Amino acid sequence: MSKIMGFVGFSNSGKTTVISNLIKIFSQRGLQAAAIKHASHGYQIDTPGKDSYQHFQAGATRVVLIGPDSMTTHQRLTSMPPLQEILQEMDDVDIVLVEGFKQDVSPKILVYRAEGQKDPGFPPGVYEALISDSVLPLQVPSFTFQEMEKVADFIVHHGQ
Repeated sequence: MSKIMGFVGFSNSGKTTVISNLIKIFSQRGLQAAAIKHASHGYQIDTPGKDSYQHFQAGATRVVLIGPDSMTTHQRLTSMPPLQEILQEMDDVDIVLVEGFKQDVSPKILVYRAEGQKDPGFPPGVYEALISDSVLPLQVPSFTFQEMEKVADFIVHHGQ
């Protein structure tokens, strides 16, 4: 069973950078890390004009793109699968880092950057820890954006 840790926070708070840094740290430690990102506004995974793009635009239910060192599956959905269903498919890795899914992921870490923060508060929820550039009134372990090694240790010892 993989350890799971979610990262939530407002847009531009640094969630993606935090997760990318943690993946590097876990990889250097010999751990297999995976990431799940909730793209609430949709996303484009392919390049217009490429064969795989044309296949998907033509109506393919699933397009699998395979190269020498990676594989990508682009699949049509009629509804978004529950996070737990996606997590079950990732039981072959040591750690899964989830970005977004504010209501569905647990345990989770709040990522908060005061600079550029449009909302004076933070998303409601129960947090295991905080990564921030400011002091917030949360009674949980707090880390700065420069303490990713400590965050990695926290996840290894605390994550689900």
